[in-house]
Amino acid sequence: DRHIRKLNRRIKEIATEQSMQPLYVTTKALEPLNKMHSDAFNDEHLDYQVLLATDSLLSIYFDGYSYSIGAAHGSQYSRVINYDLAAGKELKLARLFKPGAKYLEFISRYCSNRLPLDPDRPLEFTKDPASWNITPEGLNFTFDHCEFFACSEGTKQVKIPFAAMKEILNTEMSLLKELGV
Repeated sequence: DRHIRKLNRRIKEIATEQSMQPLYVTTKALEPLNKMHSDAFNDEHLDYQVLLATDSLLSIYFDGYSYSIGAAHGSQYSRVINYDLAAGKELKLARLFKPGAKYLEFISRYCSNRLPLDPDRPLEFTKDPASWNITPEGLNFTFDHCEFFACSEGTKQVKIPFAAMKEILNTEMSLLKELGV
């Protein structure tokens, strides 16, 4: 099917976007790094978890790590696919909520209350968070290291159960009905 080919292309994009850097730096400008780190190579790892797979929905979490020669430390990153198989396209977070629902305010407040943030600087999303997945129990939000916290603190995740969002969820949506929401 055309929409499955489209999904496969999107997965391939995610799997290859970070790995396009060479494993060994050969440019003239970076020769000093090669000499200092003659036994080092750029490094890239990507793993994934299928968090939800139904007849109409696929939610995949990609967990990546990269290191470039000369960097002080590696970098962790996440990517996601939430794919509406029935519609043949990626699922937008806004579709899960009632029209006009202040879902970004709710998500910001919920996550701020569960993360070690400075109380004077809570999360305030003005657009959909980049890394979210739908699971059988609710929504999972991932905050990559260095995104909102010190790099040394690592990745943070907040799971919001469907029950906590009941008032603002679009419970008429067939995808949510399929999950028993």
